[in-house]
Formats: sequence, C-alpha cells, structure tokens
Amino acid sequence: MKRSLPSYYSPSEDEIRKVWAAGLIVLDANILLNLYRYPQQARDGLFNTLEKLSGRLWIPHQVALEYQRNRPAAIMEQRRRFSEVRKILEETGLSLKREFDKLQLAKRHSSIDAQPFIDEVDSAIDRFKHRLDQLERQQLDVSDFDPIRAKLDAILEGRVGEPPESQDYLDGIFAEGKERYAVLRPPGFLDTKTDSCYSWNGLMYQGRYGDLIVWKQIISKAKADRPVGVLFVTDDEKNDWWWTVDSGGRKKLGPRPELIEELSTEAETTLFLLYTARRFLERTPEFLNVEVPGDAITQLRDLAAVRPEVTAYSILTNSQLKQRSLEIVAQIRTGLRLYRDESDRADYFTSVDRAVSEEERCAAWDQMIYASDQASSRLMADYEMNWKVEALLLSDEIRRRLSIEPERNVQFRYEHPTNPLGIEAVVTDLERLARTLPEL
Repeated sequence: MKRSLPSYYSPSEDEIRKVWAAGLIVLDANILLNLYRYPQQARDGLFNTLEKLSGRLWIPHQVALEYQRNRPAAIMEQRRRFSEVRKILEETGLSLKREFDKLQLAKRHSSIDAQPFIDEVDSAIDRFKHRLDQLERQQLDVSDFDPIRAKLDAILEGRVGEPPESQDYLDGIFAEGKERYAVLRPPGFLDTKTDSCYSWNGLMYQGRYGDLIVWKQIISKAKADRPVGVLFVTDDEKNDWWWTVDSGGRKKLGPRPELIEELSTEAETTLFLLYTARRFLERTPEFLNVEVPGDAITQLRDLAAVRPEVTAYSILTNSQLKQRSLEIVAQIRTGLRLYRDESDRADYFTSVDRAVSEEERCAAWDQMIYASDQASSRLMADYEMNWKVEALLLSDEIRRRLSIEPERNVQFRYEHPTNPLGIEAVVTDLERLARTLPEL
C-alpha cells in the first residue's frame, strides 16, 4: 500500500534528517508575527535558529505581505495588554471595597477589621501599576524603530518569493479556492478571514484564500528548485493544515495527506514536514549546531497550551452563533422548498393517468423522473457550493460549546448527503443544535 498511497506514511528519521540538512525551510506569517508575542528567551532561541538556517530559509511573497500588513496590529496588541491589566487591577480594588462595604463590618462585627487588608491590597496594586508603567515605556510602539523587523530583514534578505504576476493569476486561485473549500480540500478552508478584501500593488486580494496563495507559492518554489523536501514552520494549528485524530485529546499526526500528495504531484517533492515553532526549536539541537535554552522551549510549550484554536465561529458569542446557524438553516430550507416546488410544478401524475397508450405513460413517467432528478441535482449542487462547509463548521462549534460528542458518522452526513432527504436531515440537526444553544 505504501507505494500506492505514500502520503499516508510518516517520513523516516533519515528522511527528516535529509530535509533538515538540505531542504527548503519555509516560514509562515504567524511565525514572524508571533515574534512580537513570544517572551524574550523564546524569541532569541528562534532567531538563533533562523540565523543558522538563513541560507535555506524562504518565505512566499504572500507571507511577507501578510506580515507587513499585520505587524502594526501585533505591536498594538501587546501595548493594549497594559491597559487591560490596569483595568483589572482597578476593578479588583473597587470590587473588594464594595463587597466589604456591603457587610458593614464596622457596625455589625466587633473584631473583623478589613481596612488594614484593603490598605495592603491598594499598596500592592500601586506597586504593580508602577512596574507596569516602567514596562510600558520599554514596550515597542508602531512608530518606533523595530528591532524585530530589522533582524528579519537581515535574515530574509534575498529570500522572499516573487509577487503574483497578475490579477488573472489571483482570480484563478480564488476560483479554484471556492471549489476546494466546498469539498474541504486543504489548506485554508477554516480560514477566519472569511470576508476581508484588500489591495496591494494594483491587485485585489481575498483574505479567505491567503493560505491557498501561500501554498501555491510554496509549490511553485519547490517546482523550480527541486529541494529534497520542504519544512513548513507555522503556528496555525487548524485542521486544514494538520492531520489530526481524537485519541484522548487532539493528536497531530503531521501534514494532511492531501497536501503531501499535491506537493509530490505538482513539484515531485515527496517530503513535506510541518512543524510548530515549539517543535521546530525542540528538534533544532538534533540537527543543527545550535543550543536552544530549555526555558525557550518551555515558554513556547506554555503558550501553545493556552492558545485557543481560533476559527471564524469560535470568536462569535452564543447569540451570534445561533443567529448565523438559523440563517443557514433558513437558506437551506428555502432551497428545499424550491426543489419541491420545481418537482411538483408540472402535474406529471395527471399526464400518466391520461395517457392512452403504454408508450405515452412511459414517456410521461420518464419526463417526471427527469424533472425530479434535475431539481435534485440543482439542490445538491447548491448545498455543495453554498452551505456545506459552513453548516459543518457551525455544527462542530455548537457541539464543542455544548460538550456534545458527535454522533457516529455525523460529519459524513454533513459532507455527503446523498439526496434531498439527506439535506433535510442535516438542516434539522443544525436547527436542533442552534436552538439548544443558551443565550449568553
């Protein structure tokens, strides 16, 4: 089987060693942006590794563009944390005083005096605020000289891919992406930037296809350079990049087999490794003459443990999630109603009854079956292109929030309804889930 389906097999240690020794090392935009979020030791450890590999590093043009577009937001995100922490401190102090005031201890209790404790808390809060002020003055601002970008510029000099050649090239990717995402073909079908559009250098981009542009540019680079393999470093842990299984928790097996197969077919590169920044640093001492401090790996491991998997739906409130689910339910039910109307529009049964000869009856019956099949095909195509992916993702998110284990084959039913009755079952299930979701 390995000869027929090699993309389902993990690479050997010798093959992994070959990629580390001579393969193409590609960085995702989130790795560059997370350098602004990592603690100092983790950042230094990653920079040391990148400098060691600088001759084989490469980033797609789309990665560079996404980094430059999102860099100011990454910087400001870190600065906003200071205001958020101050707000928590102030609310904590005020809340503590309010709760003690409700007890009216001075009037109703002879021995409990909360004031010394309140004074200690106020003093601790003031000291912490003073330390925050000092740290905030040291924090990078968007208008400051950016030492992180300066380091990246030096490391990636001459290592950035070419920009898209034309709008036609991008439009071709967008059209292909629509078809791929409809059948959950990776990468990018879980992208959170579903509706964002932007322009650069006279070209219009659709944000939801950013991952697909990155992937296409990786394939083009591999096709041109013929490396022994590609190692893609990304902190995107969604299932449209990773092949995962539920085994006492979510376990990553490696890149999705579809990606390995596509890279092999398009670029004749059979080795494709996918690492998070943490895993990349963990394996660095094995293959490079670079020491990575244990604290750096620990920091990245801790960050990964608290980082939620973000999708377009995980960021919605329960009310928003319920509303969007019921909107999709209404759209699918409209499609089902149109299907029934179209199937019933002509009175084929009357035609069959009025037929004089057996030949006329067969012709009327065949016409009825043909019309029904055509209406069914249109409904199935509409579901495939317009509703399937969103219905599946919405149901997954609602089940996650309700802590409901999916029924056996429920994902298959959403992905592959065989007829209008199957679509009816999907929409009934999604509506039931949506109406079960509590309003918070």
